Amino acid sequence: MTREQIISKAMHLFIKHGYHGLSTRMIAQETGISVGTIYHHFKDKKELFYTVLSETTQKDPIFHTDIQTLDELFDVLLENRDFYLNLDRLIIETPNIYGDSTKMMADTKFQETVLFLKQKYTERISKIVTSTYPNIEKKTADDVALMIFQLINGQFFYSMLITGIDLEKNLRLSQKMVKYFLEKFNEEKAP
Repeated sequence: MTREQIISKAMHLFIKHGYHGLSTRMIAQETGISVGTIYHHFKDKKELFYTVLSETTQKDPIFHTDIQTLDELFDVLLENRDFYLNLDRLIIETPNIYGDSTKMMADTKFQETVLFLKQKYTERISKIVTSTYPNIEKKTADDVALMIFQLINGQFFYSMLITGIDLEKNLRLSQKMVKYFLEKFNEEKAP
C-alpha cells in the first residue's frame, strides 16, 4: 500500500473515530498493512494526522477550480459541502492530539499548520475578491478574505454541531452579506 493510500484511508478513519478513538493498529487493520508500514512512512500518529490534514487541504476544490467571482466561490463551497464538512471534522480533532489547549497552542507544528492554512486560504480568497472588485486595495481585499474565511468556517462548524441548521441558507445569506459590504465599500471609495 502506498503512502497516499494510507493517508486516504486514515482520513476517513480519523473522521469516523476521532484522534483518540483511533490507534495505529486500527489504521493498519483497516488498510490491510502492518503497523511497521505505517511507521515506515510516518514518525507517529500525530505526524500521520497532520499529513492527512495537509493533504486534504491540498485537494480543496477552491484551489483547483477556476473561481473568478464571490458567487462562484459560494457555489463551489455548496457543491463540495461534504468535503468541507470532513475538513472541519479533521480540524476539530486537532485539540484532541494534545489533551488541552495550552499544549496545543505551545506546539510549533500546530502554530505552523494554522498559519499556513490561514495564509493559503486568505490569499486565494483575496484573489477572488480582487477579481470581483478590481478597484479594491490589496490590504482591504486581504482583510475581507480573512473575514470570509472565518465566516465560512463558522457556517460549516456550526452546521455540524447544531441539528437543523440549514447550511445552504446560511451560506447564501453570508454571500449576500459579503457582497453588500463590498458593494457599499466600493461605492464609498468611488471617485
